[in-house]
Amino acid sequence: MTKHLSLDPHQISQFTQLEQRYNSLMDDLFGFEGDRKQMWKAMRELLKEKDQEIAKLLSDSQTKSYLNLKQLQKQQRKQAN
Repeated sequence: MTKHLSLDPHQISQFTQLEQRYNSLMDDLFGFEGDRKQMWKAMRELLKEKDQEIAKLLSDSQTKSYLNLKQLQKQQRKQAN
């Protein structure tokens, strides 16, 4: 992803930190013992927050590329199912 977006070293560092933080939060959600519907809702919210934070790190053109890449990944996941 970092190559696709042509991130500079500072952006790579920030992006990596965000990825690590959100991966940890997602892992915590997977350990959730309650209502699965609530867990998936919380996960979607977490992903939305992550995307918003990532967009703050990126230029306008990088943000556009990021959103296009995410859309492509989503389509590929649907085709795989």
